[in-house]
Amino acid sequence: MDMIKNFIEGAYDHLMDRDPQSMAYFGGGLACKAVENGMAKCFNAIIVDARKKPRMAMLEEIRLYMMERFYNLKEEVQKWDGDVCEATLLKMEEFAEDIRYKLYLIYKCRLLIDYLY
Repeated sequence: MDMIKNFIEGAYDHLMDRDPQSMAYFGGGLACKAVENGMAKCFNAIIVDARKKPRMAMLEEIRLYMMERFYNLKEEVQKWDGDVCEATLLKMEEFAEDIRYKLYLIYKCRLLIDYLY
């Protein structure tokens, strides 16, 4: 927060008015409903064959699929060097660069406005 205050005091004041420690002002849902829809479609596509079976057999097949999937994901996680997967780290770096650039532009615009007035 100190970095924001030193960089753009108006943004700092805006955040402090809304108590940044509280998540009450931030949405908890998905920003894009397509993600949720995509996950449901993916899961439904996988269980198509299982849905044709009797209930107990269907549930057993889904249970086995989920157990196998969790095991495979656990194996993948154990290969990571850190606590976060590499794809996520790369995406975070892209976002950081984008945010730095936008903050730089805001800062330059603010200097220009201060200069003109």
